Amino acid sequence: MQSTSATMAMVDYKTQEWEKYSYGEMEEYSRLRFTEPLVTADVKAVTENLGTSLEGLEYAVKTASSVEDKLDRKREDWDIERPFTPAKEIRQMPDVIRYTELCRHQDIIPVTKKTVEEMQKKGYVLSGLTNFYARPFKRTGYMGMHLRFISPGGSPVELQVHSPESFAAKQEGHALYEKIRSVSTPEAEKERLSVLIREVHGRVERPEGYKDLKSFAMQPREVKKLMEERKHEVDVDIQTKRDFPGVMVYTVSVKAEPVLHGCEMHFSDDSLWSYKNDLQKGKAALHVIGHDGKEIAGYDSKQKTFTVSHAVKMREDQEVSHASWMEEHFPNGYSLDEAMETELEKNVAYLPKGPDAR
Repeated sequence: MQSTSATMAMVDYKTQEWEKYSYGEMEEYSRLRFTEPLVTADVKAVTENLGTSLEGLEYAVKTASSVEDKLDRKREDWDIERPFTPAKEIRQMPDVIRYTELCRHQDIIPVTKKTVEEMQKKGYVLSGLTNFYARPFKRTGYMGMHLRFISPGGSPVELQVHSPESFAAKQEGHALYEKIRSVSTPEAEKERLSVLIREVHGRVERPEGYKDLKSFAMQPREVKKLMEERKHEVDVDIQTKRDFPGVMVYTVSVKAEPVLHGCEMHFSDDSLWSYKNDLQKGKAALHVIGHDGKEIAGYDSKQKTFTVSHAVKMREDQEVSHASWMEEHFPNGYSLDEAMETELEKNVAYLPKGPDAR
């Protein structure tokens, strides 16, 4: 059994109070979140074929908090004469589903080309390419290779190609950029950080052949048309209870054929269970996710069919046993030590068995 992906979005979803945006308005986000495993399976197959790796799969879906913040910023700049439609804005966000592919620095250009070819073989359409090596990001000097695709199901997907060196610079630079953006940072400090962030990205060398790839972007009308045409290929049915937001049941269908079915149950300690049934492979698994988005246990499970009423009752019945299980394995409070982190990176179930899921 392999670890699951997009766990940060799972954990974050329960914390949302949705004071500004209704569940209906955020339906498009939920649709993207539950179709992500289909995209992740394709991206994993591509990287395995190319001998590259994926970094940060727990962040494969942008969190609801981040989406809400982005909507807030767009609303502030919105033309009052036109209606503001959250679902439309979410649909146009290119990075709700996003990945980072790692390879050797000298291989970035050929890997980028091969990644595009392999994704196209799986039915993805390249809608944009931004070569930040040819033209670094003006404000920070950031360099990287960004690909944008439209999935067979009409979802926008971003895939960044990095080396360990450029990815490390990106992470360090992002932390500095957040400090620069903060209103609490004094102007003098912002100026110092601006110099520092350019030094960080300046350490990254341009890979051989970086001029071979030209940046381009498909026209927005073409992207919208393609997404709408493909969106009908995938249907997502989501069941929730307004008075019990910690439980969600979903079914994902491709061309009217159910392919994924599962549920998420959030507990009072902000950990959660995620049941995933792969209806095509006839396999199912339970993943136990900590409040920090880390997978702390998992095991193969029997396939189950859920209704939201069944899932709510199951969640209520399991609250006590789940708390006891957490206390047994984390008597000093939940935290992951280095040994557990190492096992997680190997994609194995490193606790003998998760909580009893009757």
